[in-house]
Amino acid sequence: MYPTKADQVGGIFIRNEVLELKKSGIDVRVVVPSLAVPPFSKKYALLKSPLIDPSFAKKRLFFSAPNWSFPFIAGYSISRILMDGVKHFKPDIIHIHTGFPCSLSLLYAKRVNCPVVITLHGSDWYKAVLKTSTASKLKSALNKADSIITVGNQLRSSILKDIPEIENKLITRHHGINVDNFPLTTNRIPFKTKLGLDTGKPLLLTIANRSQEKGLDFLLESIAEHEILKKTPLVIIGKRGSSSYELKLQQIIQENNLDLVDIKDAIPHHELLDWYSAADVYIQPSKSEGFGIAIIEAAATGCPVVATTCGGPEETVTSAVGSLVNFGDKEALANHIITMLRNKNWDGAKERAEIITRFNKEEKTKSLINHYNKVLNEYHTEQKK
Repeated sequence: MYPTKADQVGGIFIRNEVLELKKSGIDVRVVVPSLAVPPFSKKYALLKSPLIDPSFAKKRLFFSAPNWSFPFIAGYSISRILMDGVKHFKPDIIHIHTGFPCSLSLLYAKRVNCPVVITLHGSDWYKAVLKTSTASKLKSALNKADSIITVGNQLRSSILKDIPEIENKLITRHHGINVDNFPLTTNRIPFKTKLGLDTGKPLLLTIANRSQEKGLDFLLESIAEHEILKKTPLVIIGKRGSSSYELKLQQIIQENNLDLVDIKDAIPHHELLDWYSAADVYIQPSKSEGFGIAIIEAAATGCPVVATTCGGPEETVTSAVGSLVNFGDKEALANHIITMLRNKNWDGAKERAEIITRFNKEEKTKSLINHYNKVLNEYHTEQKK
């Protein structure tokens, strides 16, 4: 969950948060637990790829059983990394990103002598609670934290249903973006030209890792049922998924003659601006989504959004940003996309203004620092009792 030279997109939102904190004068050191894999395996090259911020970010290996079948192995292994970091850096506060598996370290670590904040991003909760063994460990670990941040209110509600006793520790804090990096686009034709696209056709865009939870099969099947959309270029950009899911997507494309669908592997984050600026409609068809940062990046450029009601989008997509449909309703998804394509009076400036008001990175950083101070004060007050 931190960018490397080989994967400059993975965990980019964590890096952006770290850089904003450092810009605000906070001394941040990043330790990245990295799963040990056999040499010459598919993931080994990624494991060996250096982090892009070696001056303050370091990788540390941890071990786990296949398919997280024995979660205590990962928990114990990461706890050694945690305690080494505490000994070396003597932090004022520890911020653990991803509830599973990283927070499991709290079950096996000795006293860390400072408050611990955990951020849950969505999949690190939803996937873990599907298995009894991982769910029980995660719930126990969350009980040991001083504060738990969720990136959306639906995620917070889901956690409270299972662990109501931690309600006083839970807060919701949305991600933010540097809106200056995503300026308003009033003419999308130059960006289509730059990317080598057909300037005579509108462009549909989705930025998502190719995994089941991102709903790309749902999107393709929705498009396949409408001739208008079959004749409209769609570009999907994101990390490759499992072999079986990749095959499923290709089968849908081939069986329905979706010749204008172009699936691209992940690109550096800064290159996404050209795609957001070229797109006429941004689509987020997720089955589950903790937040959905690509939505607000696209919206900042004035690109209308069509997304699913799956958690995070309900908190970002208002009528000024776009429209929402229920996941699985192919007809509704297709109709909403077509409606946006035909909307010649879309107010991109109003859309961008809402993003600036609600998701400005500087304001989000200030709120995080204020939360750190609150947690620190409460921790030290409790220690004096």
